[in-house]
Amino acid sequence: MHASVNQSLRMPWFAKGTVGALLLIVTWIACASERSFQKSSEDVRYRAPRAAAPDVTDSDSAIGFTDDSATAPTLEDLIAEAEEILESMRRELRDYRGTLLRRERIAGVLGEEVRMKFKIRNAYQRDDGTRVPFSVYLLFEAPPSVAGREVIWVDGANDGKLIAHEGGLKRYLGRMELDPNGPVAMFGNKYPITEIGLVRMVETLLQRARELPYLQRAQIRQLDNVPVGDRPCRLYEIKIAQKAPDRLFHLAQIYIDTQRRIPLKYAAYGWPDNPGDAPPLDEAYTYLDVETNVGLSDADFDPDNPEYNFP
Repeated sequence: MHASVNQSLRMPWFAKGTVGALLLIVTWIACASERSFQKSSEDVRYRAPRAAAPDVTDSDSAIGFTDDSATAPTLEDLIAEAEEILESMRRELRDYRGTLLRRERIAGVLGEEVRMKFKIRNAYQRDDGTRVPFSVYLLFEAPPSVAGREVIWVDGANDGKLIAHEGGLKRYLGRMELDPNGPVAMFGNKYPITEIGLVRMVETLLQRARELPYLQRAQIRQLDNVPVGDRPCRLYEIKIAQKAPDRLFHLAQIYIDTQRRIPLKYAAYGWPDNPGDAPPLDEAYTYLDVETNVGLSDADFDPDNPEYNFP
């Protein structure tokens, strides 16, 4: 990256001023984002998926499992498959790009669906021994409150800070460097940018499967040929029957691309307020139009890339 991005903040002439003025600007961005974040559409509820017919591509039209289509693997089966998938991705998946759909419940409020283009490069060692760091580029497309935002984070670079700017008129507030775990970067986000990506998803799920004893009593079922976008997937559905404060979800879904052996979607649902109601969505992450090993370079994670819109 260019040396100029090592400043704590790059701003146009009219945005320069005291630290107090800067804090007011950041607060204004956060408050505007909060108002939009809380304008969520009606609550999203679980709908049981089904295997797709050859011409079906929308899993939201699903009507439920049937006894003939679903099987019941064990938790040990899931752990073994996840370990194989993780080993394969660490060995073969250098980089990928596509569209990420994210929806999260924060402080009891289900936010709007956020759509963003992404480029992700996994950490690996080149043949010459040099290390390639984990790197992320995001371009937010929706909702309107975040459209045009760009974010870059490269592990070990820029003192660990992400580089970002807002879209629209707020773009002229300048280029910001933020702690990924700090309150401004985390506002409206359940997890920091450092946790994004397919490899991290499987690592987290594996850690939970090994460490959470109540998952040993979970009901697990499997369904093949369930679509995510235009990709046929194997779906694992994990259900925890009894509610307790330490339990992360009532029902979780993991969709694995059947051909490429990578996860494309994770969704978790909480317990309904009333018995018999469908579980409410707690979080969902869907990776669409994923292209793998496309040869992403350092330029793809440089805010001064002329294809990007960083001020």
